[in-house]
Amino acid sequence: MFSFLKRLFAKKPGNQPPIEAETSLAIDFAQTAPAWFSLGGDERYASSLRQSSLLLELFKKNLFAWSEATAIVAGDFYMEASFRFGPTTTQSLSPPGDQVAVTASALPANPLPASAPVRNNASAGFIFRMSADDTFMYLLVGSNGALRLEMVFNGEPATVCAWTECPWLDAALPINLQLIARGGYFLCLANGRFALEASDDRLSSGHWAFAAQNYDTWDALSCRLERFKLETGAMAIERVYLELAKKQTADPEQRRRLAATYMGMRKWPAAWQQLVKLGERDTLTAGDHFQLAECYLHEELLQDAETSLRRCLALEPDHRDANEELFNLLYLQNRYDQLKAGLLASPTLVGNARQQNLLGHACFNLGDWVGAAAAYLAAAGLDPAMPIYSLNAARSLDRAGQAAEAAASWLQAARGFLAQSAGDDAAECLSQLRRLGYDKYELATMEARLAWEQADYDKVEKLLAPIVKKQKGDAVACHLYGLLQANLGKRQDALAWFDRARQLAPDNPSCQLKYCEQLYLTGADCRTALAEALGLCPTDGWLNNLAGIIALRNGDQSSAVASFRQAASALPEAEEPAINLATALAGSGDLDGGLATLAAVRPSAATANAAGNLSVGAGRLDEAVLAYQAAGRLAATDPTIPARRLAEYHTNLGAVYLEQERWADAGEALRHALEIDSDVRSLMLMGDVWLETGEFVRAETAWKTALQQQPDAVDVLVRLAGSYCRRGKYDEAASLADRLAVLQPEKERELRARIHQATTEQLACLSCGREWSVPRGLPNVPRLQLRGELPDNAPAGACPDCQAIYCVACRKPDLDDGRFTCARCGSHLKLNDDRVRYLVVNIVREAAADAGLEPAALPESPKLSEPVGN
Repeated sequence: MFSFLKRLFAKKPGNQPPIEAETSLAIDFAQTAPAWFSLGGDERYASSLRQSSLLLELFKKNLFAWSEATAIVAGDFYMEASFRFGPTTTQSLSPPGDQVAVTASALPANPLPASAPVRNNASAGFIFRMSADDTFMYLLVGSNGALRLEMVFNGEPATVCAWTECPWLDAALPINLQLIARGGYFLCLANGRFALEASDDRLSSGHWAFAAQNYDTWDALSCRLERFKLETGAMAIERVYLELAKKQTADPEQRRRLAATYMGMRKWPAAWQQLVKLGERDTLTAGDHFQLAECYLHEELLQDAETSLRRCLALEPDHRDANEELFNLLYLQNRYDQLKAGLLASPTLVGNARQQNLLGHACFNLGDWVGAAAAYLAAAGLDPAMPIYSLNAARSLDRAGQAAEAAASWLQAARGFLAQSAGDDAAECLSQLRRLGYDKYELATMEARLAWEQADYDKVEKLLAPIVKKQKGDAVACHLYGLLQANLGKRQDALAWFDRARQLAPDNPSCQLKYCEQLYLTGADCRTALAEALGLCPTDGWLNNLAGIIALRNGDQSSAVASFRQAASALPEAEEPAINLATALAGSGDLDGGLATLAAVRPSAATANAAGNLSVGAGRLDEAVLAYQAAGRLAATDPTIPARRLAEYHTNLGAVYLEQERWADAGEALRHALEIDSDVRSLMLMGDVWLETGEFVRAETAWKTALQQQPDAVDVLVRLAGSYCRRGKYDEAASLADRLAVLQPEKERELRARIHQATTEQLACLSCGREWSVPRGLPNVPRLQLRGELPDNAPAGACPDCQAIYCVACRKPDLDDGRFTCARCGSHLKLNDDRVRYLVVNIVREAAADAGLEPAALPESPKLSEPVGN
């Protein structure tokens, strides 16, 4: 994000010399000179001096902007500042007109995702130690009263201290900040109270800027810097530090909040430091001791961790997390006797799967196989979703010589691992079952499931074919074999095996669903089968979702809405039913209901994108922009979403911007998409942006690149051909018409008509209206001396007085001494016009060729130069 800013915002030198080292600076904003902070802006932001303050205005959502003070350079410093910020009213929302030379900067998006515990509408603060557009530190205060300290190095953002709440700042204006930087140490006070302490020594010096960041709530943001004071002298900094350091001890709760912030960031030494400082001045609570123990554990200081845990339990014996951490610690230190005794004495052992598992570990390592198995089985019963407990039980039972019981646990573990796609663990369980002589058909079915997960389809066929063809397979085997046939494209065979699976397990929704889905995909009428399936499994979400899809295809909007509503209710965590319901509601005329449906489910990139699609369909483009922006933000922070999907969301946003004729925003969104995944649609739309901005060559390059990926992309071919026509490259356009003739003949005819209109000129006989086509841009045609009778369809000539043109057929009856005359003014017709001579030469040649003659007296047809466009 930051790397392209250098190309977009080239800095002009400041008009003030850098301040000297070890100096004191207090800026009076009532004075317009010297203008320490840069002034200016563009359609996105503005920086100006107004009402004895520096005013920084942001006119867009999701924008990070600043006003630089390039002459103020400092490494170590003490800063005092007072500022206020809030939403800009409609009346004051006015992009800048004539301003001072623009040297402020703006980012088109947030440099870091908002991560405040309470949602921020906007934030403001300072950039410091700025050595380049993509290398700086900054401190921001959020509208919710939280602070954060960030660092950007070579365009890569890094959190120094994440959002930390300062409750006394909530809605408190103005904000008075005091910030000390001593090497890599930072201390910040807000409105006179300790707010933040951090360390980061990656940047040593640089200049300053007043910064603001608007998120996606306020349409515009106004920030006023009313006071700014800076001390850079070492003695002055030390004196102020000693004074402010006393205030650090006055607010233990802020220390706790800061420690929680660092723990959330997994910065264990920083969190430990805050807790230790808290303990120096205040009595630590049980929670404080537990957090200290967490820090020690993550740094592998086990003895210190145990001390803190025991102090926590001394204050709060029933502290569940502390008890479990202590048990874990004893296990890590191989103190199995103490672990077993502690767990057996624990009042929470009976209902706690994790403690039962630890008890199993203790017994196992002490050689008590039966006791270990009992504990592991208890854990598995308490939490069946954890197959590792059954695996542990199986190992213990195996050691105890209880083969049958061990096989049952191996089987339960294998099924659990298969359900979780944990292939290695499942393979171990199957190996043990094979050793114990378990049922070969069920074992082969489970091995086939494992092979399916590993995409080893040949092995699936080898394992399942003998079973199902001997009719020894259960519903799972038949279902899996049906999936294999479908994967091979054998839809009818797949349908037969899915039918067999549902007959063997009629109350299994998955078997019913696959059979109905396969019917639907083969084009058969699946309504009867689906009705039977819903009769057996009426509340299954995916069956109802399929019913909605079929109803929607058949034009039954009301039934589709009802089915999708049932599906969404049964599958509240799934996105597809909610999206389908919203689409059906919008299709039935209830767009607001559809959008409300999407807003009611858990926010996700897919649902936000669906909201954007619905809004676009209704022409509500401003709402679509917000929805697509949300989709992009959510996708960017979700590692499970494929990169191509994130690119699609950026492309959708760019497409809406194009509809709104916001070319710069469209280009920005599409650049993001192309950086992630360069697909045909994003390249095509990027070409549209460049076309609108007059960059024709770049537009054609984008479209050519798209055609390399998809040569039959009709929309791209039409765009590229249109650009060729605009630039007079008609031969290239004609070659694309040849390709369109196969793909979409109607488009080919339109293109050829356009080429013909652009490259030819129409002449017509004044009397009968006969038309001739002449290439535009004709060179000089040699003069002619014709003898004999011209064909009737040839031009007789043009009148030198009124420029009328006639054909031979019309003027032949009225010859004057063997010469053609003008019907309007009586003048003799001439062949002085190159266009007319060109037509005569070619028509006579064609007539001679048709008659098998050689018109040797005629000159060669002139060679045409490059045609000239409209």
